[in-house]
Amino acid sequence: MVYDNRLEKMHGSPYAFTRWIPGEITPANPNLRPLKAPLKYDVFHQQLLTQVNGRDSALIVPSLVMGFTLNDVVLGTDHPRRFVRFTDSPNPAYKQQFVEVLYERPNGYSLFKRYDKGLLKANYQGAYSSDKPYDELVDQPMYFLRRPDGRLVEVKLTRKALAAAAPALQAGLAKRDIKTEQDAVLALQAADTSK
Repeated sequence: MVYDNRLEKMHGSPYAFTRWIPGEITPANPNLRPLKAPLKYDVFHQQLLTQVNGRDSALIVPSLVMGFTLNDVVLGTDHPRRFVRFTDSPNPAYKQQFVEVLYERPNGYSLFKRYDKGLLKANYQGAYSSDKPYDELVDQPMYFLRRPDGRLVEVKLTRKALAAAAPALQAGLAKRDIKTEQDAVLALQAADTSK
C-alpha cells in the first residue's frame, strides 16, 4: 500500500480582509445605536464577525444588521468602506448578504461590489493533473450597477460593459480607460456629473 502525502493545507483566506479592522455596525432596528467594534467579513460563508474582549470572535446575525463600515486607511482608501445589505439583489440568495458601495449618487448611478470566494480543489493526481497539492480559496468579486430607474445590472469593470449598462453615460465613459475599481469609480463620477 502506497501513501500519497502530497496534499497540503488550504491556501487563501475566507475573509475579505485578513485582519480585524475597526468598524461600525448599523443595526436594522433604528432605535438602537451603532456598535463600534473590530470586524471581519467572512465572504466564503457570508458571515460578519466581531471581536469580543480582544481575543474571541462572535457571529453577528445578518437580519439584525442594516450595514457596516470599515474604518482603516491601510485598506487603501482615505474614507471608510461602507457595506449595505443587498436587499434589491436580482438573485434572492444574495438578499441577506452585504455589498460594498463603491460609488453612489442619489437618484443617479451606483456601483456595488459583492465579495465572494471560490474553492479550487487540489489537482495533483492523474496523468493530466496540474500538480497543485492544495485546495485554494480565490477571490471572485461581482460588480453591480444600479441605474437611476432602480434596475440593477451585473457588470464587468470595463468601459464597454459600463457603457452598455449605462447608455446615458456613454459619452463620458468613452474618454476613460478602466482597469481597476478606482478607474471605474472615477469614470462614473466624471460621466455622471458631465451628463
